[in-house]
Amino acid sequence: MDSDITLLGQDISEISETDLERAFGEPLSTTLDIDQWQSGDSLAGVSGRLKREIEEARHAEDDVRRTIRKEIFPRLTAWENAPKGPDLAGVWVASPDEVDSTLRGRLFAGHVEAADGTSKLIDTLPITIAQIGVCTTTYRGDQGEWGHRMYRRDFRGKSGDDIADMIAMLEARRDRTGFEKSSRRDRFTDLLRRAFMTWAERAVLTRKSRAEWRMGHGNPLAYELLTGSGLAALIEPSIELLSELILQHKKFVFVPSSSSDRLIATIGSALKPLEYAIVSDSRAYLNRVLEGGYRGVTSGYDKAKTALEKFAAAVQEEVVVGVYRVSNIGPAHIFYAHREFAHQAALIAMADGALMEHRGFPMLIDLADALCKAMFHGETLSTATDLAFLDAGSTLDFATERMTR
Repeated sequence: MDSDITLLGQDISEISETDLERAFGEPLSTTLDIDQWQSGDSLAGVSGRLKREIEEARHAEDDVRRTIRKEIFPRLTAWENAPKGPDLAGVWVASPDEVDSTLRGRLFAGHVEAADGTSKLIDTLPITIAQIGVCTTTYRGDQGEWGHRMYRRDFRGKSGDDIADMIAMLEARRDRTGFEKSSRRDRFTDLLRRAFMTWAERAVLTRKSRAEWRMGHGNPLAYELLTGSGLAALIEPSIELLSELILQHKKFVFVPSSSSDRLIATIGSALKPLEYAIVSDSRAYLNRVLEGGYRGVTSGYDKAKTALEKFAAAVQEEVVVGVYRVSNIGPAHIFYAHREFAHQAALIAMADGALMEHRGFPMLIDLADALCKAMFHGETLSTATDLAFLDAGSTLDFATERMTR
């Protein structure tokens, strides 16, 4: 069994030389023999091997698909984490008429509203500015925009002891990372900014949207929110928000751009066009969050975990995970929905994805993303920041090299 080691604060699994050889088909000694490496001017000569490896992998994957359809699909209803209830788990086929009816009757009629967010960070020595924006859109032409800016300064006020204040400021800056970099020491830069954007997307869908169906990006049970991203106080408001969406509204469908769940992705690769599979509920995922999603021993985390355990028990069987395929040329996509409306959610995602067969991804989410980037363009924040510095009498000494390219 692989042992766990810690590198720079991150848990990773130890890899043996046998694991390496099994994965890449060559021993470590070959990988470390620099004479076995190709020089730059001869890399073109490896294209034959590249083509051969891809062809073999493709043929092997075709065999996997045939086996999955024959042996695994019939067993989906009996899987340990399969959603409970009749006519839920398993593989289903949507007819072209059902997809067309959903497209015209729900999507084009304006009964589905999608939300997506974006964020921009301006990081300088005296101040860090984080801008978060969320936009919603429907095919009826309705749209909404919500934005927020957060300002961080290491030196905000004086206690009367100039030397102590200055040392405190220097210590604070030492604990932060370099410009345009991130680390576990400075969670604000990436983790919390992403968490606030994720929260805002779900808050807008839940509390601002008036459409019958709400479409979101990612997993509704977002990991960033359920773990607090290092901020224990974020967990309980997130639980309250997600409870409204999942347990009260129920009519939602979330589609991530990608997923770390290769098992469901492999099942999706075996689907034919207009097929979808409902594979599991959220018990296993929430158990992983409860077992390993926390850092620290503060009372805030103890209280939050108690609330999260209660929340997980309430929603773990309500949110189901599925996968759909629109066409032969596009990839399969994972989706999340409430168990009571899982089939309708799959049809909505498929109908919207059918508008771009080569992607199969819901176009409404793409439109919300495009609107958000237009409304909250990074250059807008950058320009306003530059002008504010100039008005304050500053030169370009605050700018990093990338900012002045």
